[in-house]
Amino acid sequence: MMRNTPGIQLLFDQLCSLVGWTDADARLVHRAWTHVQPIVADAVEDFYQNIMQHDFTAEVITGGPQQIERLKRTLVQWLETLFSGNYDLAFAESRWRVGRRHVEIGLNQSYAMGALARLRIHINRRLTGTNPGESHCPPECLLAVNKLLDIDSAIIQFAYQEHYRRNLDAVASEKMQQQERLASIGQMVTGLAHESRNALQRSGACLEALLLEIEEMPTARQQALRIQNALDHLNVLYEEVRNYAAPIRLDLEPVDLVQLIRNVWQHLRPFREPLQVDLEIVRPDNFSSVVPADVHRMEQVVTNLLQNSIQAAGESGRVVVTLEEAGPIDHPG
Repeated sequence: MMRNTPGIQLLFDQLCSLVGWTDADARLVHRAWTHVQPIVADAVEDFYQNIMQHDFTAEVITGGPQQIERLKRTLVQWLETLFSGNYDLAFAESRWRVGRRHVEIGLNQSYAMGALARLRIHINRRLTGTNPGESHCPPECLLAVNKLLDIDSAIIQFAYQEHYRRNLDAVASEKMQQQERLASIGQMVTGLAHESRNALQRSGACLEALLLEIEEMPTARQQALRIQNALDHLNVLYEEVRNYAAPIRLDLEPVDLVQLIRNVWQHLRPFREPLQVDLEIVRPDNFSSVVPADVHRMEQVVTNLLQNSIQAAGESGRVVVTLEEAGPIDHPG
């Protein structure tokens, strides 16, 4: 988006006033063009050769040789406008677009100013007749050219800063909106967890009644107990969702890890049977597998680990769980 035209015009007028730019300077710059024009092609070639020699500037040139040729033509036009153009609002807007473009391509403005300084050196050498056999302009001509180069660079810098700030504001606004969306999702999930937990409790009550009806049916009762175990897990998960913002508190009790692993392995039977994966639990002799743990969270961890292991083992594979003494640890209260 182009800055409002009155704003660019005001900036241009202020910069001209600061450096003392006059109509006489404009005529001197036009006069200097006859000296500078013969070296434009070489200066532009050197400009882009230098850019491509440095990774920190070359990385913004992503279009290959064709893009470089386009950029060379653009730089030639920029120099022509600089030395032979009308120094009006259109001139200022064209410079403003350069700064905006630097933000779009991600070119660090310090590098851009450094590259333009190299171009300035070529122009100054030409105007001062530094090279043997070259004529030179009077000092006031050189001064006028550098005034204009300073104005030009300042407009580009102002444009870069403004559009860079706008981009930062846009990113900050997007992050804020994302945080608001996440907060809304969190509230919705918390409400859903509350309602789902109520439904699970009703399901659990029905399941308890069913267990009484099938006491004499061992196979059916075993399947029902698996359902009850799954409902217990879901209750724990929903409770965690409901309290996701609260500190985690572990409900520690003595847990036999070997038995817990075997129970989880049994619960994963529908998941592992098609692959025919076996389980092996390895532990040292006289190893006590009873540890203080939160049984529900530990089952969740072991379930995830075993599911991933079963998938990695593939058909007719083997999952090996090794238990070792890890030494004393501090448990949260």
